[in-house]
Amino acid sequence: MNNYKKYTLPVNPVFKIIFSFVILIVAGAFILSMPVSLVKEIKFIDALFISTSAVCVTGLVTVDVPGVFSHFGQFIIAVLIQLGGLGVMTISVTFAFLLGRKLSVRWQFALMDLYSVHSKLSIKSILLRILIYSFTVEMIAAAVLFPEFYAVRGNFAHGLWDAVFHSISAFCNAGFSLYSDNLIGFSHNKLVLSVISAEIIFGGIGFFVMSEIVHNIYLFWKYRKVKNHPQIILSLHSKIVLTATLFLIILGTAVFFVLERGNSLTGMVISDKLLNAFFQSVTCRTAGFNSVDISILRETSLFLMVGLMFIGGSPGSIAGGVKTTTFWIILSLIYSKFKGVTDLVLWKRTIDKETIEKAMTLLILALFFVSLSTFFLIYFDAFKIKNLFLASLFEITSAFGTVGLSVGITPQMTVVGKIITCIVMLTGRLGPLTLFASLTFNQKTVNLKYPKENIMVG
Repeated sequence: MNNYKKYTLPVNPVFKIIFSFVILIVAGAFILSMPVSLVKEIKFIDALFISTSAVCVTGLVTVDVPGVFSHFGQFIIAVLIQLGGLGVMTISVTFAFLLGRKLSVRWQFALMDLYSVHSKLSIKSILLRILIYSFTVEMIAAAVLFPEFYAVRGNFAHGLWDAVFHSISAFCNAGFSLYSDNLIGFSHNKLVLSVISAEIIFGGIGFFVMSEIVHNIYLFWKYRKVKNHPQIILSLHSKIVLTATLFLIILGTAVFFVLERGNSLTGMVISDKLLNAFFQSVTCRTAGFNSVDISILRETSLFLMVGLMFIGGSPGSIAGGVKTTTFWIILSLIYSKFKGVTDLVLWKRTIDKETIEKAMTLLILALFFVSLSTFFLIYFDAFKIKNLFLASLFEITSAFGTVGLSVGITPQMTVVGKIITCIVMLTGRLGPLTLFASLTFNQKTVNLKYPKENIMVG
């Protein structure tokens, strides 16, 4: 009789999440390459690229989506966006809960870290809220958008599908559109741009922040007639996210308006100029819709957008980038150093050194990764265009931030360039620290003390 014990290595939940994204991308590529999904034949690498872009909620495309994919293909893209946006493991775990299955403590902590949620609620309640919030926002937005798209299409079914597709794409911050010019044709439509902007913001601030906002609104409405009603209470995380988001939107709107009012915004009335500047400020940080022609923007505008795309959305959201909290912590840290303050204090709360180190590590990793990816893209794809470096940096940053805006070089990429961009999109969706955590799983930490010595810096 065999008395040997069977040992198995523990599997990192983060690795399973990464693996689920890869499987979904490959499966989506095969489906999108089938004749039933197409009205025009495409190469498999293009189907793989579109699938990666959809699952990673990016929006970069190598082919004209409405001109290449059938209604079935468009439906598959919408499904990939939804699964990629919410996370296939999130949906799977939620259904497992509904079927009465239990989740290990390790998985619970992994999912809570994935959505940046640290509250008294159970992971089951959190996941159910995520699904309810997501589908509720998408359905309301689709209902509001339907009359506008119906007016354009002149067909009930087509108008309804356009509304649903763009609602999913907007909330999931994907930037996919069923119009060849994206949303340029709606640059004068205040309702469409406003609704999609709102969805992008809701999808980009994170589920935890959205949950706190909804909870406070509920308490305010419930106790509105009570004299001593509960005060609005937001966590430090939510305060940072909302402040940074508002700051970046206002800054982006103002600068874009100043730079482009006599260029891409020419011919618009002042209200449309401001709305389109606002729309591009919102969408270029995470979504990738465009209401103006990106290829004609000034270089200064493109450089501004590179910065906004690199920052991206907020932790626990569908968006990519280094996140608004990272940006705000580093900005506040620099300000504190100028004031000569040792500790970083925000809203009368001290930010611990571990959080600051994590933010700095993320920034350094992201800068290194984007720079290296840009180098390889330029090396393998020598595009014959003006301002090659800025265009390549813009495209790579757009992929990393899961934004999807393009200056037009994505369709010109070689197979190697497309593969590089796919890797960047996946890294941006999962986050550099997530990938780093999966690689360093089960490694032992040895804390050895060595003598200190100072070196010259700067």
